[in-house]
Amino acid sequence: MLAEQPENRSSNVRQKYSHIPYLNSSLFETTALEKRTLRISNLKDRSLLPLYPQTVLRDQQGKPLGKTEPELHTLEYLLRFLGSYDFGAEGKGEIQEENKTLITASVLGLIFEKINGYRDGSFYTPGFITMYMSREAIRRAVVQRFAEKYNWNIDTTIAGPAFESLAFCIHQNYSLETIKEYNQLLNELRICDPAVGSGHYLVSALDELIVIKAELKLLLNRQGKPLHYGSIEVQNDELIVTDNHGEPFSYTVHQHPDGHRTINPHTQELQEALFHEKQTIIENCLFGVDINPNSVKICRLRLWIELLKNAYYTTSEGVTESSTPAANYTQLQTLPNIDINIKQGNSLLSRYPLTADLHEAFGKKGHSL
Repeated sequence: MLAEQPENRSSNVRQKYSHIPYLNSSLFETTALEKRTLRISNLKDRSLLPLYPQTVLRDQQGKPLGKTEPELHTLEYLLRFLGSYDFGAEGKGEIQEENKTLITASVLGLIFEKINGYRDGSFYTPGFITMYMSREAIRRAVVQRFAEKYNWNIDTTIAGPAFESLAFCIHQNYSLETIKEYNQLLNELRICDPAVGSGHYLVSALDELIVIKAELKLLLNRQGKPLHYGSIEVQNDELIVTDNHGEPFSYTVHQHPDGHRTINPHTQELQEALFHEKQTIIENCLFGVDINPNSVKICRLRLWIELLKNAYYTTSEGVTESSTPAANYTQLQTLPNIDINIKQGNSLLSRYPLTADLHEAFGKKGHSL
């Protein structure tokens, strides 16, 4: 449904799931195997499963569900059972004390590598390790790239002081023309994980590049002007955005009684900037290879989810702020297919003929792999 235009959906689907947006991703296209099997919606959920008095399932008051309801339908039971656990914890799964409205994408990698680790030799890399690796490696590469490009006298042997010196040099040569050039120079960085697994390192690299752009004042809005909004940093392997008062950034659409939908202009500007900066980095800077085709799919999905976090609403085609207000901000920005840079293969043995675009990308002097 997510990969199908609303006008192409059946009438009953449009009526029942009118709030489901069109996201344009190959991840949601029905495969040949799926077309030969039953959809979940076709299953007859008639069987009932009994609930134990000590069940982890809770009602709205937080009491064990087994004391108020003796049994549940099978699908509801399984979904609520899985939903009661915090699989994102970097340890054993723990029961959630309260419901969470959003889970981290690291859940995908954690579960996948826990299941396949012993068989394939793949193991989950904790967030603090990928954060440290990304920060140290990428910041050194960024400092070296700028120092070589502009002949700036920066000692690149120590990452911390070198990055501070780079920030000072950029500040000394800061203008509307130069910041676009600096931003483009960062977008020419190439990062490749030859055993990408579930893509944990690439996600950390994506977050680190966004933070680097923010710290260097190179984060640009859609008009190519510098974006100034609170702070952006990585905490516990998550990209955290806060406003000038330290409050977490929240992209909220305000629904008015007459159907008029509005968004704070500064909020919209930041959401659009983060979306397109992430899209540029994912499409141009991040590459991955893995021998396991399922790892490749999980990696693509994780990067896609990171982009989805900053998807934004647009006004309907041909509608402006002065037009019919009820039509404002009703369409979600479609997401691109980002699977071109994540490939299945053996990075030690496989050989790939480079396309013209890839040859140009990897052939330039100074690109880091």
